[in-house]
Amino acid sequence: MRVSVIADDMSAVSNCVTFLFAVLLFRPESETANITALISKSPSTSYAVKGQNFTFTWNYTLDGSIGSLKFAIVVDDSSESVIWKILPHGIENIKQEYQERFKASATNIGAELTILGVQRSDEHTYKFNILPIGDGSILVITTLVVNFPPNITEISGTQTVMEGGNITLECQADGKPMPNITWKRLSDNSVVSMALTDIKRKDAGKYKCTADNGIGSPAIGDAWIVVHYPVEAKRSGENKTVFRGVKVTLSCPVDGIPKPNITWYRGVDVSVTPIYNGEKLEAMDTGCYTCVASNSLGEPINITQCLTVASATPKSSPEGPSWTMILGMVLGRLFVVPMTGLGIWWVYKNKKCRKNSERIRFSNRVNGEQVVIT
Repeated sequence: MRVSVIADDMSAVSNCVTFLFAVLLFRPESETANITALISKSPSTSYAVKGQNFTFTWNYTLDGSIGSLKFAIVVDDSSESVIWKILPHGIENIKQEYQERFKASATNIGAELTILGVQRSDEHTYKFNILPIGDGSILVITTLVVNFPPNITEISGTQTVMEGGNITLECQADGKPMPNITWKRLSDNSVVSMALTDIKRKDAGKYKCTADNGIGSPAIGDAWIVVHYPVEAKRSGENKTVFRGVKVTLSCPVDGIPKPNITWYRGVDVSVTPIYNGEKLEAMDTGCYTCVASNSLGEPINITQCLTVASATPKSSPEGPSWTMILGMVLGRLFVVPMTGLGIWWVYKNKKCRKNSERIRFSNRVNGEQVVIT
């Protein structure tokens, strides 16, 4: 009797399990879909580019249709500024301050929020909240990061450094992500790193700063380096000889930065009163002239040059004919020789004509007959 009861109980349990499995297996699909759940969404940290459009997207299933929905910005004090909301019975409301650049839409399976022409001020935390008519709710919080192209905010202007010294050119830029700064020396188009050490004269000139973060076009700025060094002579003085009345310009062959101040003296004594201040001196008199060049660095440089003025005018060179003589000879050959030939031809022709005339007159005198004697 006890065994029969146990068998009956086991049979009942088996039938119950079979029934429950059948219920689960053949449950209508419409019932499994009535669950409020988020299927997909924009990343928790999303990135937009300044000036471009950006769209948040959410896909979900709802237990029933939309009861209420809200897009909002979470402000610093944890309060929120509602952008757009759907009230019960499908009444939509979007704040006037957002109407121009914010566009929103929602259905029972998905929602979107689009920002037109993203601005840096749109970088916020955004909240999406939906309550269906049935059970459940969806709340999603997403942070929007607004990337923007680089902009140089500060750059060195013209920097001065002594030869052999060190210098660092400054170039600061903002942008998101933070820009990478590179420097290029334009004199040889080479990439350089700051700081520059043991500066040489070849390092002087223009440098280009480039700030790049991969967003938009790189930002470019220019800076200059001026290398200072003392005055030095580029070569020795040049002595000259000229004829009287010829004006000679003497230059002082020096170099240096800052630009040297140049003073001229008559003779080699530079303790007397100078005769001229400037780079070049015009001279016409025999004698020596000394230039003294100096700048704020190092010691002055003295260079003496002598001028000799000859008293006579130049004579023709004994080494050969001048260009004038050569030109006369050429013109003579071009005109004299043809004219001489023409004269000889003219004399010959006249003689022949007279001879023929005499022969004709003689032939008329012989018996009235025309006789020609050769």
